[in-house]
Amino acid sequence: VERQAGGVRPTVELVRERLHPGNALRVFAGASVVLECSDNYATKFLAADAARLSEVPIVHGAAIRWVGTALAVGPQGGPCYRCLFEDLPEGAQATCDLAGVVGPVCGIIGALQASFALTLPAEVAPTYAKLAAFATIASGAIGSIGAGVLADRLEHGEGPPGPVSVTFETSAAA
Repeated sequence: VERQAGGVRPTVELVRERLHPGNALRVFAGASVVLECSDNYATKFLAADAARLSEVPIVHGAAIRWVGTALAVGPQGGPCYRCLFEDLPEGAQATCDLAGVVGPVCGIIGALQASFALTLPAEVAPTYAKLAAFATIASGAIGSIGAGVLADRLEHGEGPPGPVSVTFETSAAA
């Protein structure tokens, strides 16, 4: 892995504390990259904001029911989670606890996050602004993985208000 990751020897530090506004900057301080795997929007936005303020790359992961996504964001923050979702959604939102999630979807999204995370600090490939999506057969997508670039917001905070256009190239999973 070291040779293929541009000479970087990956190490992982597991932080065993709940992320909240009072500790987020401290938790992110000194990190090479953060993997965000929470199941609620408030924590996702907090992690995105803390990564931006700390200038730490972050890889967001999300899975619900039969689909999942991974988003890589560079240390300068753009395009970021807030570029996709400007603020917390209003009203009740589906969570893994209520809507369910298929275990293998989490595994695939975790693998995509790990792949992104290994390339971010090593600058092996242009990974920033990449959004990967996975959908299983049950979702009607015939087990496809797509990779897209967040084209409309290449700089944090720029771009038109409203939805971001994401262009996906998909390939059927073997």
